[in-house]
Amino acid sequence: MALTTLMPLEQRLAIPENLYWAWLKYRRHLQYGDFWFDEAEVARFEANLKHELEAISDQFKKLRYRNSAIRPLPHPKQPEAEGQQSVRQAFWVPIRDRILGILLR
Repeated sequence: MALTTLMPLEQRLAIPENLYWAWLKYRRHLQYGDFWFDEAEVARFEANLKHELEAISDQFKKLRYRNSAIRPLPHPKQPEAEGQQSVRQAFWVPIRDRILGILLR
């Protein structure tokens, strides 16, 4: 039996290696996915990666993590026959929440 299975969930979520693994998985998902995403937010998060992951870890340990609001991220569709442009409804889920989702799968 692995040591991590004896730990409470919030402590397992706070392990730096787990958070970094989730970040790498999310980053790989962005590279190979065919969808729009907030490139500026991803760059900012990655530039401050150590601080961001430590902040998430600290919030998990203290049971203070809260999901952030999702934001609309319009995604244009192919123009219709009349040339009218329409937009597909899409949403941007903040990176921190996506990392949590990966950890909980």
